[in-house]
Amino acid sequence: MKLITNVQELEKILKELKANPIFYAFGENKENFHSSFWKWMFNENAKETILILTGINENEDLNLNNSFLEREQNASNSDKEHKYKARYDVLITINGIRKYIIETKVKSFPTLEQLRRIEYATKDKHKIKFFCIHLYPSNTLENLKSTLNNWFFYDFESLSKRINIEKFSQIKRVYIEDYKKMLIGLSDLFRLFSFNQTRPNYDFVWKNAKNQEDNFDLQAKLEEYKLWELFLHYRSKHFFIAFKKQ
Repeated sequence: MKLITNVQELEKILKELKANPIFYAFGENKENFHSSFWKWMFNENAKETILILTGINENEDLNLNNSFLEREQNASNSDKEHKYKARYDVLITINGIRKYIIETKVKSFPTLEQLRRIEYATKDKHKIKFFCIHLYPSNTLENLKSTLNNWFFYDFESLSKRINIEKFSQIKRVYIEDYKKMLIGLSDLFRLFSFNQTRPNYDFVWKNAKNQEDNFDLQAKLEEYKLWELFLHYRSKHFFIAFKKQ
C-alpha cells in the first residue's frame, strides 16, 4: 500500500519548508511558537491580527492601550456540583472585556473533554467566543464541530488565507510572509497522506513506513524535519475514525 499519493510533491513541500527560516523556529516549540508569533503581530496591528485569528473584523479603533493578547492563561470556575480548571493558549481582551479565547492544537488533536473543560472553567463564557486553531485538515474534526456549538474551528489553511502582509510594517512583512508560507506548506503536506479506512482490518503498523514502489522511507524523511510525531498523531486519528466505522 502506498503511504503517500505523490512522493514528488511531498519532496517539493519539504524542500520549501527547509528553506523557510520560520519553519525552524516552529520546530523548536510547535504550539507555543504560534501564540508568540501572534502576539508579535498583535503588538503592531491588533485589529488585523484579531481578523486573522477569528475572522471577525472589530469595529473599534484598537491599540495597545485598550487591547491585549495574553498567552498561556489559566481559568477556574465552579457551580454547585463541580469545580473546573483549565489552561488555554490565548486570551484577547478589548476595553477590559474578555472577548476571545483561542486554543492551538498542533502536536495532538483537540478532544471534546479538553475544549468543554476550557469552556466550563471560563467565567461569563456566554460573553466570550471560543476558537480552536489546528494543524490537521478540518474534515478530521467533524464530530467536534457538530457537538461543540460554542466553538469555532479553523485549520492552518484558513488562517493563511486571512493573512494580508500589506497590513503590517515593511520590516515585519518578510517574516509574516514566511509564516504564511509555512502554514500553507504544512496544510498541503498533511493532505498528501492517504489512509485506507474501508478495509475490515485497518493496517495500523506500516513496517518501516516505506512506499515500497518508490523506495521512499517516509519515517526517515519526516524525522529529518521533526514532523514524524505529527504524522503519527494524524495517522492515529484516522485509525480511530476507521475503528468507529467498523
